[in-house]
Amino acid sequence: MKKHDRSFRLLFSQPRLIEDLVRRFIGRGETWIDDLDFSTLERVGTAHVSENLRSRDGDVGWRVRLRNSPVAIYLLIEFQSKPQRFMALRESVYLGLFLQQLLKQGGFTHDGLLPLVLSIVVYNGKDRWLAPRELAELICRIDGPLAADIPRLRYRLIEMEAYDEVELRGTNLVSLLIRLERGRNQEELNAVIRDLAAAIPGPDEGGLRRAFVVWIRRVLLAGKREEDIPELVNLEEFRTMLLETVEEWNKEIEARGLEKGRKEGRQEGRSETLLQLLQLKFGDLDAGTRARVAAASTRLLTAWTKRILTAERLADVFGH
Repeated sequence: MKKHDRSFRLLFSQPRLIEDLVRRFIGRGETWIDDLDFSTLERVGTAHVSENLRSRDGDVGWRVRLRNSPVAIYLLIEFQSKPQRFMALRESVYLGLFLQQLLKQGGFTHDGLLPLVLSIVVYNGKDRWLAPRELAELICRIDGPLAADIPRLRYRLIEMEAYDEVELRGTNLVSLLIRLERGRNQEELNAVIRDLAAAIPGPDEGGLRRAFVVWIRRVLLAGKREEDIPELVNLEEFRTMLLETVEEWNKEIEARGLEKGRKEGRQEGRSETLLQLLQLKFGDLDAGTRARVAAASTRLLTAWTKRILTAERLADVFGH
């Protein structure tokens, strides 16, 4: 998972990916998106957070200014592979540390206040994310005047498995990343790769293609020997490399499937042979005996087959 996080960080270090994330998944349908000047997107360090919380390997920070204004907002992006019930509390701690870092660096707004920071969690796990998204939901409810003192810090969630295929159509890079994560066969992945190649035409945009190739090699092909990934500037080379990667990936899956099938076939053959021998010696077998043989391990099947020669009763074969 650390390798996955590092590859995600490489991808989310690309300004175009961040713009696509904000436009499609964070602020879709919200008018404030039109107030952002994405040409001002700038990476910001999160070293202070990482030093204080070691599990903070997956975070990426960005700053973007409002149009015709010195005011900027910050995006703090965290990657998660498993649901975390107290994620809202963790994000609140991270936010506080991040704001302290900005404070030390003099990161005030023009009126001497701290800037707005959006906490974003990108979740790529298979289980549904049911954790509260607001700190107030984790605090015991109190009615009356004290209710106003309950903090209401929240984070924005990008749950990759929650989007349907219609929502992921087009050339939005985050949508394409989600489709790559979810692609499980050659046809699906080939379609995504065609769309991905079309989404990044012309010269490579600051290593954007290379970031995707690294992610595919080190995540979709996890466990294989890591190789140096060359800088790819030719669109056709990029598409060809991705197709070759997917083809190699599918061959490995097919090989593992064949080996599994051979093992299951041998096991099934042993079970069938034992059932035939039992029936020849003891007559018709009840459903419970057949189910027991079908579920037995290779070791048990071998032991039971040897006992048939000396067994006088069916129960003797099974050792009781």
